[in-house]
Amino acid sequence: MAKALEGGCLCGKVRYRALGPPNNVTNCHCRQCQMAAGAAFVTWAEFPAEAVAWPAEMPLRYRSSGKAERGFCPACGTTLTFRVVEDVDNLFRFGLRFDTQTGAAVLVGTLFRNVGIGGSLLTIDFRVGHEVSLDGQYWFGSGLRSGFAPRLRVFGSLGEFDLYEGTERIAKLDSRYFSGSLDAGTFFSRTVAAIGGIRGEYLSVSPDIAPAGSPSQKGWLGLLYGTITADTYDRPQFPASGLRASLAGEVGDQSVAGNGTVRRAFLNVHGALPVATRVSLLGQLFLGSAGGDAIPVPYQFFLGGLHIPAAFPYRTLSPVSFVGLKHQELRGRAAQFLMLGAQLAVREGAYLLVRANAGNAFDAWEVDISSDRFESGIGLTVGAATPVGPVSFTVATGSRHDFLATLDLGFYF
Repeated sequence: MAKALEGGCLCGKVRYRALGPPNNVTNCHCRQCQMAAGAAFVTWAEFPAEAVAWPAEMPLRYRSSGKAERGFCPACGTTLTFRVVEDVDNLFRFGLRFDTQTGAAVLVGTLFRNVGIGGSLLTIDFRVGHEVSLDGQYWFGSGLRSGFAPRLRVFGSLGEFDLYEGTERIAKLDSRYFSGSLDAGTFFSRTVAAIGGIRGEYLSVSPDIAPAGSPSQKGWLGLLYGTITADTYDRPQFPASGLRASLAGEVGDQSVAGNGTVRRAFLNVHGALPVATRVSLLGQLFLGSAGGDAIPVPYQFFLGGLHIPAAFPYRTLSPVSFVGLKHQELRGRAAQFLMLGAQLAVREGAYLLVRANAGNAFDAWEVDISSDRFESGIGLTVGAATPVGPVSFTVATGSRHDFLATLDLGFYF
């Protein structure tokens, strides 16, 4: 007969009786266990739920994360249990945003769990706005605790790119983009995610509003790529501390701008450093370089505007806010950008930001910090964190424009 293990909380109000032996004994030193116990690590003994009985009072339960539930004594607060809780419900999500740079956008998405393989995830997102896109991603459940999983992704978009000569827009290009990729990485890591894989693409770019004789580009690309991202921001809206960094690189062959090779890499780092109770210093650095026999227009770097992706199709990894410039005003095979600023929490959920930035896009990478090579700008932003996303109004001036104003409503997607 199996031996019963008994124990309880500090005050004795909650007692347990577990029919042993335990399936596993683990020392956990994750940040949540440290905070729950106030110790460097916690020792857990794992039992099937049906093997544990509560002779007197049941512990209260607290959902400490999306995947975990912790039990504790309602009287003395002693932590007693940890239970993995898997959400089996499918999700539906909806997003709406507007800004004066690109207009209104709507996002409709779904998430399905355990489709085909236990532990798998399937997401489908449909976006309508400045760009119309359909994005389907399927993560195979690997069962590895590191958060590692293989992923199959299919993506298609209809969009446009603005081309400038000086401060005047001279062309608008329509683009059609379709891709399929197979990759693997630590997608579900809380802090750092490393991903690598292969991607096949079809890209077509044609003039919509452009000078007579402007050429079209279309063809295929085959790429090997890798990305590393890290995120320690304390909150998604107007973060006051932490770091968000993305490093991406890709290399392959293309037939879009003549047959040849293409390679591209970029680094995008944002940071916030608290220096007083309500004040944080802000910074952002973006460096990008593309090379090869020929670079299709969408694969060059674009700078200008607020929260605008600098590297297509890496929408979530390459956003840059260049105050003092219009949407996609700068374009080139290389890009260099630096922003320094400060954020003041005027009251709970309301913020004032001052940002100064300098940068440019070039035909080739060159280490030269001469001031005459860069455009500059300075901007003042009044913003608020709301349940429907950040709301902000920005006024800016710069080396190219005396006055620009931008209104942003809603989460960025």
